[in-house]
Amino acid sequence: MRWVFMTLVLVNVAFYLWVTGHSAQNSFAYDPPAPSVNEGSMELLHESEARRSSRVSTDCLRIGPFATEETYTQGSRLLVNKGYGFTRNVVSARELRTFRVFAGPFKSTVEMDATDKKLQKLGLEHYTQQDKGGKILSIRIFSQGEEAGRFVTELIAQGLEADVRPEARTLGPLRWLEVSDVVTEERRQALAALDWADALVRLAAVPCGVRL
Repeated sequence: MRWVFMTLVLVNVAFYLWVTGHSAQNSFAYDPPAPSVNEGSMELLHESEARRSSRVSTDCLRIGPFATEETYTQGSRLLVNKGYGFTRNVVSARELRTFRVFAGPFKSTVEMDATDKKLQKLGLEHYTQQDKGGKILSIRIFSQGEEAGRFVTELIAQGLEADVRPEARTLGPLRWLEVSDVVTEERRQALAALDWADALVRLAAVPCGVRL
C-alpha cells in the first residue's frame, strides 16, 4: 500500500506543478513590440525620423552686410535688374559692450618686445594698439566679463602680466538682402559672381525667415 500512496503523491505533485506552471506562463500578458518598419513606404521608422529632423530649409540666400546705404541701394537695384525676388532686412544701430584683455601700456620697447615673445610662445595671437597711456598689446576680446576675468587669471598664472577693461562700440546699422527664390547651386554661384561693390558683403545659405 505504501507504493500506491507514494504513486498518488507523485501524481498530485506533477499535476500541481503543471497547473501552476501553465498559469504562470499565461499571467504575463504583453503587447507585441511595434514593428520597426513603416509598412506604407517600406522605410525604417528611425530612418524616417532622422530624415525629418535633419531636413532644414535653406532655400534663402542672405547677402550682406552692406556697409553703406549707397551700396545697399545698389545691391537692391542689381537684384531687381537680374529678376530676383528679395526682401530687405535692416538691423538698427546698437551699442555693443565688450571686454578687452591686453598687456601694457609699456614703459619701453624692450619691455613690450619681451611680452610679445611670451605671447608668441603661448601661441596667442595679438596686435599692437596705441592707447592713451602708450602702446598696448591687444590679446583677445570677450563678450562676457567673467570669461575675460578667467582668461586674465590664466595668463597671470603663466607669468604674463595682463589686464581687462570694458569697452563700448556702436554696431551697425546692418543692412542685408535676402533672396528667397535661390534653390539651386548654379543660382547661388551666379549671385556670388556679381559685383556687390562692398568689401563686407558675403553670401550665405540660410533658412528662410530667420531674423538676425
